[in-house]
Amino acid sequence: MQGRVTSAETGAPLAGARVSVAGSPVVALTDEAGAFTLTGVPAGAATVTVSYLGLADTSAAVEVAAGRAASLNIALGGEAGVTVDAVVVMSQRIAQNDALNRYRNSDAIANYVAADDIGQFVDQNVAESLQRLPGVSITRDQGEGRFVSVRGVGPGLSTVTVNGMRIGTPEDSDRAVPLDVIPSGSIDLLEIVKVPTPNMPGDAIGGSIDVRSGSPFNENQNYNFRYRLEGSYSELSEDFNPEAA
Repeated sequence: MQGRVTSAETGAPLAGARVSVAGSPVVALTDEAGAFTLTGVPAGAATVTVSYLGLADTSAAVEVAAGRAASLNIALGGEAGVTVDAVVVMSQRIAQNDALNRYRNSDAIANYVAADDIGQFVDQNVAESLQRLPGVSITRDQGEGRFVSVRGVGPGLSTVTVNGMRIGTPEDSDRAVPLDVIPSGSIDLLEIVKVPTPNMPGDAIGGSIDVRSGSPFNENQNYNFRYRLEGSYSELSEDFNPEAA
């Protein structure tokens, strides 16, 4: 059985949702595109339940035929309106739900920063975005964050990957990877694994940092634009510095 889990309100895919079959040990987690695959589902009528932090659990009935792949798409949220005394708007709630779901389903001790969280701050690069996570500090160069230290260990003892691919360092005498070259507006998710699991490289003594860029396959809309406008004024030089991304 395979399918996709999306948000009923925005149509965006929900990564890290837990999909289970009632009365069966079969469980799967959705990937970055919200897709899941359940193997070993017994033939006959089955009830599939989807759990996602911040949204109510949703169940759906599906008929599974022997030797044939069943398909099921589920949209979470969009429940009927209820009467409340007050409404509190939190712009970072969606990003927090995304990060907490990934943390809950992770096999390692990890922290995440979603793109919606990054957009709330004035961070110029990935290093400055990572400093907001617990146990992470940065080294600045000319006032801008450059190297990342995890759990107090030197930056040279942490590994850095981009979309899972290991990258090197241009430094001639250090293993530390400068992260000031990656602007914060070009990424979709930041992940730091502080205690690597056995399937990860063993040289990540401090931690493993994974920078994930955005992908058009993770979007459900025909058009999706993300822009950022900033401006700063220096009193000493009396200069105004605009920036757009």
